[in-house]
Amino acid sequence: MTDPRVQKLAQVLVNYSLSLQPGEDFTMSTTPLADELSLAVYEEAIKAGANVLVQNQLPGFEEIFYKLGNGDQIQYIKIVKEKAAKGEDFLTALLNTDPGSRYLGEWGIGTNYQIPRFTKNMLFDEKLGGTIHLAVGGAFPEVGGKNESGVHWDMLCDMAEGEIHVDGELFYKDGKFAV
Repeated sequence: MTDPRVQKLAQVLVNYSLSLQPGEDFTMSTTPLADELSLAVYEEAIKAGANVLVQNQLPGFEEIFYKLGNGDQIQYIKIVKEKAAKGEDFLTALLNTDPGSRYLGEWGIGTNYQIPRFTKNMLFDEKLGGTIHLAVGGAFPEVGGKNESGVHWDMLCDMAEGEIHVDGELFYKDGKFAV
């Protein structure tokens, strides 16, 4: 549990000193020595609706983001550093195509268990039961997406040994819904 004095200091920093507003970009760079205060500031910035970029790993910040972040903040997820074992120059060029190409454009959970194996056709594979997929770049405005980009690059993940928690509750485990 966070020391209430640390939480109060974080509230003062975010709401008064910085006066963070919804949609405002806020970059944090910190040291492990300040983890407790950094997490408290991060939490308050997310509550304020700011788009927070953490430049170094903070233990527990993902849980705070997914628990408290709103739809606009989730759509703001941006790739700030890319790395690839092969084709890194190609990846970087693709992500630099336009301003929207580094943002999350889509995510989904595959629910079609009738597709028995990967087909190498993303239109089928992204629906394969037991998978999740994310896409960087353009979103679909027909379903409420806002990100605009000439890029729409789907990535697929087999969830045979994975979990998704929603509001602290197990929602999806090992490729199957748990609710």
